[in-house]
Amino acid sequence: MLYFRFAYLFRTDAIQLLGRLPSNKGYREDWRNTDELSTISIQQNIFIREFFRMKIKIISQLVLNTTLLFSLLFTLTAQGAEEVINLENTNWQLRNMKVLGGFLFTPDDPSKYRLNFRSDNRLTGTSDCNTITGNYFQEETGFRFDPFVSTRKLCPPGSLHNNLVLILKDINAIEFRDGYMYMTNGYQGVELEFEARGF
Repeated sequence: MLYFRFAYLFRTDAIQLLGRLPSNKGYREDWRNTDELSTISIQQNIFIREFFRMKIKIISQLVLNTTLLFSLLFTLTAQGAEEVINLENTNWQLRNMKVLGGFLFTPDDPSKYRLNFRSDNRLTGTSDCNTITGNYFQEETGFRFDPFVSTRKLCPPGSLHNNLVLILKDINAIEFRDGYMYMTNGYQGVELEFEARGF
């Protein structure tokens, strides 16, 4: 594509430039007027030098633009490859929970709040004194739990259970950054941050 664009620019600029050259019509039959012919030759040489300087500048810019483009594409591809994680047979525990209003909660014991992504899209886990079951669907267009089921035991004061399950049941997006998993449900400021665990 860049080759054809260069060829087009080269041809267009050449036509425009050559159109500016003085015509030597009228001198072809009078070869005795050497001074005027020399003047034409000098003007042509000036235009030719200008033409090639312009082409070198265009080629340099094209090379620079191409290098920057491929560098950007390589970076984006590498980032994308690093941030895609298949959740099957992985286990995560809650690290932080942001709720509406910008409030941040950190569990005293992260191991009480776990999500286990099993094979065949099965979900298990715990939310303090309650258990979690259901199915998960990790898709290109988003993420969802369907269904998402939690028991309803009354946990001790300070539990994050109620807020956590309210957010989890509406999760529609998932993202991985620096080894952590982030889940959101579309509400501004609401975010669950999980860290991987061995089991």
